[in-house]
Amino acid sequence: MSGGGGTHVGLAQESRVGQASGVERVELMKTICVLVLLLGACSGGGPSGPEACVDAGGECLIGGAMCPVHGPQDCNPDRNPGGAFCCLPCPKGTAPNDAGTACE
Repeated sequence: MSGGGGTHVGLAQESRVGQASGVERVELMKTICVLVLLLGACSGGGPSGPEACVDAGGECLIGGAMCPVHGPQDCNPDRNPGGAFCCLPCPKGTAPNDAGTACE
């Protein structure tokens, strides 16, 4: 008879362990979701290299080409010896000067 009671206690303990595992799984999933969201927010999100220049309305040029506005976008992500840079258009209401090196 004592064997039956011991089995009942053992099942009750297993049930509590199973419940704790479920709670731990939920907490683990919450933590993973938060980490995924943080990684997405910290990844920069936008395009880089030539794509960023085009998205800004410019074009990547190589070498000593005349350009009124040099943009901060990196057209030379691999640091090739061509010296590519982002050339942006003049702001509205201005136009490139005769030399093409500044906006007036």
